[in-house]
Amino acid sequence: MKKGWENKQLIQLCHEITDGTHSSPKSSPRYNYPYITVKDIKEDIIDFDNCKFISADDFFRLKKNGCMPNNGDVLFSKDGTVGKVSIVDYDKEFIVLSSLAIIRPNRNLINPYYLKYVFKSPLFLKNAVDKKTGVAIKRIILKNLKQIDVQYPISIPEQKRIV
Repeated sequence: MKKGWENKQLIQLCHEITDGTHSSPKSSPRYNYPYITVKDIKEDIIDFDNCKFISADDFFRLKKNGCMPNNGDVLFSKDGTVGKVSIVDYDKEFIVLSSLAIIRPNRNLINPYYLKYVFKSPLFLKNAVDKKTGVAIKRIILKNLKQIDVQYPISIPEQKRIV
């Protein structure tokens, strides 16, 4: 490995790795709170114009349960189409479905934008897809996602330069 680089499991670089709700709340165009799934990530951007919306009661219940990403989190699709990635680089309240992992990087160790490119790399995607489990619907479980190795330069300025 190059001098100044390290290799660690993803979980060692993050404050938290979780996912969204495992039950689909009732949606309606008359509700006000966005509900995001894999299909709503297009070219690394969340499509809030065409997503579903949920009630305030469901939103606040799911927010309390940790299904709302924060500014600086990275979303990674782990069910269905694996490898869709989006960075939450704004303040907006929305809930995600369990098909999306919410990855909260430790910014003292890894830059979210660098992590985004790691997630889109052929090596990371191969390692992720190789860890898919299940019979009817194959998915990456969080335990396996957390264990995937990430190579990165120790220097945050070097990570930003690479990005």
